[in-house]
Amino acid sequence: MPWGHPAVELALAGPVADLPSSTACLGGCLYEPKWDGWRGLLLRNDDGRLHLRSRAGRRLDPYVPDVLRAAGAVLPQATALDGEIVAWRAGRTDFGALQQRLAAGRRLSAVAAFAPAYFVAFDALILTDRDLRDQPLVQRRAELEALLADGADRLLLCPQTRDEGEARAWAVEMAPLGVEGIVVKPANSRYRAGRGSGWKKWRSRHTTEAVVGGLTGTRDRPETLLLGRFSADGRLRVVGRTSRLTDAQAAEIAPLLHPPGAGRQRARHPWPQPLPAGWLGHFGEQDALAYRPTEPDVVVEVSADSAYEQGRWRHPPRYVRHRADLSPWDTPPHRWSNAD
Repeated sequence: MPWGHPAVELALAGPVADLPSSTACLGGCLYEPKWDGWRGLLLRNDDGRLHLRSRAGRRLDPYVPDVLRAAGAVLPQATALDGEIVAWRAGRTDFGALQQRLAAGRRLSAVAAFAPAYFVAFDALILTDRDLRDQPLVQRRAELEALLADGADRLLLCPQTRDEGEARAWAVEMAPLGVEGIVVKPANSRYRAGRGSGWKKWRSRHTTEAVVGGLTGTRDRPETLLLGRFSADGRLRVVGRTSRLTDAQAAEIAPLLHPPGAGRQRARHPWPQPLPAGWLGHFGEQDALAYRPTEPDVVVEVSADSAYEQGRWRHPPRYVRHRADLSPWDTPPHRWSNAD
């Protein structure tokens, strides 16, 4: 039977609160940048056909022909690589531009020219019909480096280091490029699918401020906060929604949040009710969000990662504390790129 794309389940990384030390892994830790894109399995059958599948097995081939063309010049037959598909625009990765490919249709060529896609390879699972998944990561890495030694347009080797200090520096230096944090892998580990991989992911985060414009849950017990920032024209723009508040956080913030115009004649609010799907920047959301609007006069400090694009955080920031010392106009202005 000819070699076809096997049912390869990808390894997954579990979240950690801090970057593991270099001695925390079997054989030492290997650190790689965490890219903001689509996780992908790049395959070439023994008949030469190329395939690109998402983590869930969805076909991505139709949306990244530029990547497949590059892979055709490099990948041998009967080969499978694990990696991340990213779109590059204006000097950084652009997840929104990648998502635009899904609905581009006949405009795909224009979208691809606007934000070209790349496959950042970080593991070799099968190479010329040899299954490498039971080999240590360091050996699989050596095979991958040899495969990509001559370089290829749109097919890149993911940077890797054993130095924890260098990895922490990457998290800071590469954040403006769209890198979300660091993935940590045991050097001597075999490739294991799912959460049993032994891989860990640490998101680099920073604290910043935003204005509370609404909440979900009840006014006595808020579940999440809707966050905003003011644009140059003075409008409060939605920038994100926090993760779920703890009981202590809810008790702290609830007394400070009041309905719009409480105690005055004015009762206007700058956001529609319910909040339209997509306003929070979470792609794939289909339903509008019902919420309780609040007077936008409370400033909170939140911990957020670097995935900020099109004026919103893609991942929910974590509430840190109330900033009574700041007015809403003291918060960073609304921007379309992360410039805090």
